[in-house]
Amino acid sequence: MLAILTSGCRKNDGQSVWWQGEQNRVELTHDLALKEYRLQHSGYEKMAELEKFRISNKAAELRLRDLRGKQAGLILEVELMSRRFVASRREFVGNQRKAALGKKFNELAVADGRNFRDVAIVSIDDAGVTIRHADGSARLAYADFDEGQRVIFGLEEGSSLAAQEEEERQSLAYERLIDSRMAIIQQKQTNDFAAAKREEQQDRWQRSSTAASQANSGYVRPLAQPAKAFGGGFYGHYSGYSRRPIYYYVNDSNRYNFAPSTITPPTP
Repeated sequence: MLAILTSGCRKNDGQSVWWQGEQNRVELTHDLALKEYRLQHSGYEKMAELEKFRISNKAAELRLRDLRGKQAGLILEVELMSRRFVASRREFVGNQRKAALGKKFNELAVADGRNFRDVAIVSIDDAGVTIRHADGSARLAYADFDEGQRVIFGLEEGSSLAAQEEEERQSLAYERLIDSRMAIIQQKQTNDFAAAKREEQQDRWQRSSTAASQANSGYVRPLAQPAKAFGGGFYGHYSGYSRRPIYYYVNDSNRYNFAPSTITPPTP
């Protein structure tokens, strides 16, 4: 009986422990569910996504930095290759021009149909080729040659067009300079002529003024002047006749004139 009671008590104690454990489990389950709910609504998933994005962004930054380093290396390599190409091209063009300089051709036909005889290459530069031929000399530009001739004379389109534009610009600037200097010279000549004209007119006016002043200061009315005899100024008796001077006043010259003589009969 005691054993039965003891076993029953033990059974009740075990059930009590089990129920206590079950109660704790349920409580923990509810608490975990509640915390998961709170975690979900607290933006944890978004924070996790942001963390993933941050990690991927960091990796992208490292990748971008690596790519930029490679890009800088490629840019430097391309620049070096371009310099080597330009130097090589310049050397080739220089060698072509040296080989063509002084070269002679029995005939040289250019792209526009002109044909030169007994041609000698005088000079070559970026703007074109200067030749001497049977009828004189000529300056031929890049556009005057075909592709094969351009290679022979070392002419390139870009440098040739740039050189021609520079020559045209300098020629236009020189023409404008000459025009401006000619305009200055012409203006100076016009000013000098006008000044000389003014001086001449002023001199004429001065002379006229001086003459008028002198004439006014020494002018005496004709009737107030003493009589002057011309041709002797005396009475002569010839066979009972006398010769008497007759005076005339001339207004324009302010002088006296006279008739040679007038014969009058003698006084009885």
